[in-house]
Formats: sequence, structure tokens, C-alpha cells
Amino acid sequence: MKLEFKIGIIDDSLEKIATIKPLLLAKPVSAKKQGKYSNRKFNVFELDPQKSMNEVIGDIYYEKLDCMLIDYKLDSFSISEYNGVDLATKIEETLYNFPMFILTSHEDELFNKEVCNVYQVLDFELYTNEEFERDEVHGKIIEQIQMFKKQKKEWEKELKDLMPQAGISEKIDSKIIELDSKIEKSIDGRSALSDELKRELKSDKLMSLMEKIEQILNEE
Repeated sequence: MKLEFKIGIIDDSLEKIATIKPLLLAKPVSAKKQGKYSNRKFNVFELDPQKSMNEVIGDIYYEKLDCMLIDYKLDSFSISEYNGVDLATKIEETLYNFPMFILTSHEDELFNKEVCNVYQVLDFELYTNEEFERDEVHGKIIEQIQMFKKQKKEWEKELKDLMPQAGISEKIDSKIIELDSKIEKSIDGRSALSDELKRELKSDKLMSLMEKIEQILNEE
């Protein structure tokens, strides 16, 4: 059974997108990677860098993307009002643990000017010119997507197991709120309530919120 992952790309250079897309769709070069990822397939979606960051995040939800590749120099042609790290930071604030990678040919500048996760930075030149580097990158993408999905399922299971114990102790209720928030944010964090606000809600309203999350989980 083929597993299809929806990969979003946002870049202000049509030439770079035209270069990246076929490479994402190519089969692994190494026999080891071919065996490991033979049942994985990427579908590629282009996102518009002229949109606001909130609109881009809306497109990630709408298209149900599994991962984002974000060009660091999004603002190089003055098409965007933000660079790749700005967008990645905004996504992290809205989508908990969402898999994404920043494409750059300017590593020194990026590391000198920005605060970012080194694991998320991909060298565009290496990716396009080195076949085995592409295998490694695609492996990273697949592993991050699978880890994201696995973590979410673990949170869902733990929350369902704890729900019948709600109200027994403050410790259990705090854990339920924590898990509820993580799941809510991984599904759609744009309107998620903070943990602090949830703790201030009356118990009946809090339970109503959690029942909505449980209903969403059952529909997935």
C-alpha cells in the first residue's frame, strides 16, 4: 500500500520550484533507501508567497499538507513581506510540531542573523546537485512526518484513557488540559485557547471543549 505525503513548497523563484518539484518526485538512488521508502510517495503543492503568513497557514490546513519546504530568501524579490524563518516561526506558533524545512543557499547569513532549528535547514545547492544528499533529505522529510503523526496518535490515546478520570485530581485535570491543547493545536491551532484560560473555565465548559476535540478525533 502506497503512503502519499503532501509536501508544500513556498518560494518566490519559479525557477527553483521547477528544479525542486521533479527531484521530490524522483525515486531514491541508493538501494537501501529504495527498500526503506519504496511505499512512500510525495505529492507536491505550491503555495503563494504573495499571501500573508496567516493565509499561507490557512492553505496548509485547507490542503491538509504533511510538511512544508520554505525558501529562506522569500523576500528577495520583494514579493513577500517576510522571510522563511519568519514564516516557519509563525507556523510553529500555530501548528504544534508541524514538519517543515528551510531551503537556503545562504547558510552563514541564516545562522548569523536568525534563530532556527539546525535540523530544519537544508542546503539547496547540495540537494539539487548531490543524489545521495537528496535521499537523505527525503528520508528526513518522511521521518519527520511519521514522527508527527505517531506523536499525535499517542497524545490522542493518552487523552482518551484519561478522560473518564476527569475531575478526580488536579494533576489529572492538568494533564488532560495539556494533552487537549497539544491535540487541538496539531489539528488547528488558529483559535486554540491557552492552557491558562482553559484552567479558568468552569468545569462544564471545559468538558464541553474536550468533548468537541474527542468528536474531531473520532471523525479523523
